[in-house]
Amino acid sequence: MRLESGPVADPTTWLARVTAVRPSSFTTLSEGVALASGTVDLQVRSWTDDEAWGQATLALLTGALSLLEQEIGLEYPRVGPLVVVESVPDVVGELSEPTADGGAIAVGFNQPAFTTLHQLAHVWLSEQMVGDRWIREGFASQAAAAAAAQLQMALPYEPSARSTELAAAAFPLISWGAGEATAEQDAFGYAGSWALAERLAAAVGADALRLAWGRIAAGVGAYQPVAPVSPTGGRPVTPVDSRRLLDQLEAVSGQDLTAEFATSVFDEAAAAELPKRAAARQAYADLLLAAGDWGAPDPVLADLEAWRFDEAQAAVAEATAWLAARDELLVAIDATGLAAPDRLRDRYRASGGGPDAQDELEAEAALVAAYSDVRAQLARQPSVVEQVGLLGGEEPSARLAEASALFAEGDLRGAAGEVDAARARVAGAFADGAVRLGSAGAVALVLLLLAIVVARRRRARGYTARP
Repeated sequence: MRLESGPVADPTTWLARVTAVRPSSFTTLSEGVALASGTVDLQVRSWTDDEAWGQATLALLTGALSLLEQEIGLEYPRVGPLVVVESVPDVVGELSEPTADGGAIAVGFNQPAFTTLHQLAHVWLSEQMVGDRWIREGFASQAAAAAAAQLQMALPYEPSARSTELAAAAFPLISWGAGEATAEQDAFGYAGSWALAERLAAAVGADALRLAWGRIAAGVGAYQPVAPVSPTGGRPVTPVDSRRLLDQLEAVSGQDLTAEFATSVFDEAAAAELPKRAAARQAYADLLLAAGDWGAPDPVLADLEAWRFDEAQAAVAEATAWLAARDELLVAIDATGLAAPDRLRDRYRASGGGPDAQDELEAEAALVAAYSDVRAQLARQPSVVEQVGLLGGEEPSARLAEASALFAEGDLRGAAGEVDAARARVAGAFADGAVRLGSAGAVALVLLLLAIVVARRRRARGYTARP
């Protein structure tokens, strides 16, 4: 084979690097590695003439798998064997990542052992789990470094010092992978991401970081209540990006990390969103105070998690106004001895202060007012005529008791029917009593007349004429 460079303007600055690889023949070494989440079928494929690499890599991975599982805090996510293949690096660098087919992990034959750990961490921190490259690479190195410390393994470099050395090639880490990068920029990307991941891990703490990964893997939003989650090895519907990672890390730690992200991660457009984010989050905090144990409604959470801060502010304002009306209603409900149905809270959580929640609020307020009015009517002393009218049939108080039970169960239609029936019974009591009394008087009069007639007839039968 013949290679030609063509004319070279300055031979003193020209360098040719030619890599040739002959067809590979592999030897496979296998080991079953027990992890907390199951046993991994580990297979290391080394070149036939480099079995030493295969033996060393198998021993390294056998010890490192459990350490990485513990450090990241997620179950082993893969199904089937874990295959690691000896390869030729595609690029020059301590953390270079050769490509491999069929889901295998390729590790350059000349790479330090730390690179193998870094590549192994990507089993958990994969593209399906993490969207932005700096997160994936930085935290893979952070987890690998934690495992390396337990294995007493030397690191290829100190990431903070290395990123400082490469400051001339620095760029906002959020843009890494969005376009072509020079070798110096890639070198900075690896070092800068690693250094940042170490700072973030130190700021939030190891347990909080594991909790964040667990929430991300389980698809739990950053604004959902912070609680322990199962260390699932699953994958979120949408890989986490820089914005949502910031939200998650702040949620699990209570730390303010915006300055770190603004300085090292975000570009100008993303950094410009931070003031709006701060305002929306303050409004959200005020909403939580007003809502009590009802929490925040889904529309507000969705807008905050998607960084739609203008929409979030509007949704918070609407929900806050609704909560003020809710509080008035709850006072009225308590005053009448009723119990608020769960559906009022459910409508709020589903739509905030939107039309559905507003309709529910108005419907319940109208029913409570009607119930209170009938209850007040029953509380006064009825007249004799009304007492007569209420004799017989179901008592209005029984109707109200049924209305109270139906209201607590959320059956507003049934409760309204019982209240209307009680109201009608009370409203018609005087008329019913008058009719009954009138009817009773008429009957008494008829009976009196009949008695008079009978008495007269008896006297007529007993009369005898004088002779």
